[in-house]
Amino acid sequence: MLLDLTPREIVSMTQDGNDLIIETVDGRTLKIVDFYVDAGEGASELYLVDESGEVLLADLSPAGADGLVMAQYVPQGELAGFEILGAEGLAATAGEGDGIGGGLFAAAGVAVLAGISGSSTGGSSSRAPGDPDVGAPSDFDFADDGSSISGRGQPGTAVIVTDSDGNVIGDGLVDENGDFTVDLDPPVRGGDEITVVAEDGDGNQSDPVTVTVPEGVGVDEPNGSPTLEIEAAADGFINAEELEGGVTAEVGLAGTGAEEGDTVTITVEGESGEVVTTEYTLTADDIAAGSASILLDMEGIPEGEVSVTATVTVDGEGSAPSDAEEFVLDTEAPESPGIDEMTTNEDGTVTVSGEAESGSTVTVTFPDGSEGEAVAGEDGGYEVTSETAQPSGEVSATATDPAGNASEPATADYEAEAQENPILTIAAAADGFVNADELDAGVEAQVLLNTGAQEGDELTITVEGDGGPFVTTHTLTVDDIAAGSITLTLDVDGIEDGEFSATADIAGSVSNVVGFELDT
Repeated sequence: MLLDLTPREIVSMTQDGNDLIIETVDGRTLKIVDFYVDAGEGASELYLVDESGEVLLADLSPAGADGLVMAQYVPQGELAGFEILGAEGLAATAGEGDGIGGGLFAAAGVAVLAGISGSSTGGSSSRAPGDPDVGAPSDFDFADDGSSISGRGQPGTAVIVTDSDGNVIGDGLVDENGDFTVDLDPPVRGGDEITVVAEDGDGNQSDPVTVTVPEGVGVDEPNGSPTLEIEAAADGFINAEELEGGVTAEVGLAGTGAEEGDTVTITVEGESGEVVTTEYTLTADDIAAGSASILLDMEGIPEGEVSVTATVTVDGEGSAPSDAEEFVLDTEAPESPGIDEMTTNEDGTVTVSGEAESGSTVTVTFPDGSEGEAVAGEDGGYEVTSETAQPSGEVSATATDPAGNASEPATADYEAEAQENPILTIAAAADGFVNADELDAGVEAQVLLNTGAQEGDELTITVEGDGGPFVTTHTLTVDDIAAGSITLTLDVDGIEDGEFSATADIAGSVSNVVGFELDT
């Protein structure tokens, strides 16, 4: 049986029972009825033509599990002895003795295609690899939301989709049945122009097909609710500093159908029913970004609980409100905490205690500049102890409420108790160990000077242990004496893992012992 088709015009061939089904590149379907029935004259044979007028034998493979039939095309010479099947007769006969049998049936309205220009040396029912004349995809359809395109194409070829600027927005493969679906990122909208090409394994591309996306694709249904986010209120509060800097709301537009010129209305409601609204007209940039940053009008909203919602008006219809953003507006700073007691501990550290606003965080700054903090209890009491021994000097304390409002600092003068001997503190060894990171950063030792220390005295810190001693020396200056303490980085070059003990000596006055294990 000879069909007036070239191999390039065929997308696929499948066996359906005794029938051979042929799908063409433009979506038409041919059924050769009883092609696989042997009527005693031998198996049916299928012949096609090429553009030069030669007949090609389609040497068909057995059908696969899915019915797909592959083909090798063997040149047979001129058309002599054949009556070519056309759209009129939908029948074909061979010369006497050729034994070409089987009937032909075409679906209603389907005609056999004319030949396509080019040559054919194909090794399957699809276009031959490396053929520069790759057929273009067709029969396009789009997902409602514009997130994908589907259609028909040559099995095994790649489908590449670009936007109007030439940017690739999706690609995928045509399956063995000639179908493809390609995800698009970003999604397309009605009226957009895209270009679709097919590419074979050798990089040969089809003619590009320009497709205008149908109206209605990718267009959100109007009146969907926007989303609302207020970053400054992420902790549940807006404080004085945040209010003064301006409170910004981020309104998400996905699903609202909003376009340039539509209106966003943000409603701010206080705990006693006070209402302030902010109206904002959307710009082209907002639509492109899919969201709008809007500065809220908070004037007239008192301290206390606040609820904020957003709506979008599209074509005169307002959307349902967004989920509410709720927070507490608190712009009043707490009173300065009281510094009631400053106690010197045996190791020279200082404990500061007093009263502050319940629930506030009290931050204490010690004479050496180090800080500590504690949360005031229900009764307002707090207590903070320094990590290191402290010299005489100023102590300050501030209270910060949960909203982030900070009090004015309270201050007090601390007078260190007379120290017969210096006090040595190694912060890195507070847990009894010095690790690799602490060693690499440099191990610092703080020495609280004894009362009798004078300018010019020699301070020696000695670390005893395996590979030691490791000695660090320093001559006290007038500034050291005034500060009452000094911090030095220990000279422990070459020290290896093991147990160690350290002491400080100032002109014969020896400090406490600090022991630690070096474990790197």
